[in-house]
Amino acid sequence: MTDALQKPTLIIRQYSQLTPYQDRFLEMKQLTEQRDANTPDELWILQHHEVLTQGQAGKAETYSDSQPYSGGTNRPWWTGDLAWSGPAGGVFPV
Repeated sequence: MTDALQKPTLIIRQYSQLTPYQDRFLEMKQLTEQRDANTPDELWILQHHEVLTQGQAGKAETYSDSQPYSGGTNRPWWTGDLAWSGPAGGVFPV
């Protein structure tokens, strides 16, 4: 018998259609908050509608009301001001 740890499996989630940014953000956040050492890793493959997100240094006056803004500081880990993301963009957390 061995005490070697077994690496959890990788779950791949693939969304074939454009998906709402806020829905996937909240779903990923919930998964991250609830995971423990036994939670399998996940790779999410998706495209979301175009949004602007605000980082820690963000100021409301940086964006205009005509832009597709997600409405909050959705990237608290990011220290920048404002970022665009949308279809064909890629984020690959490791």
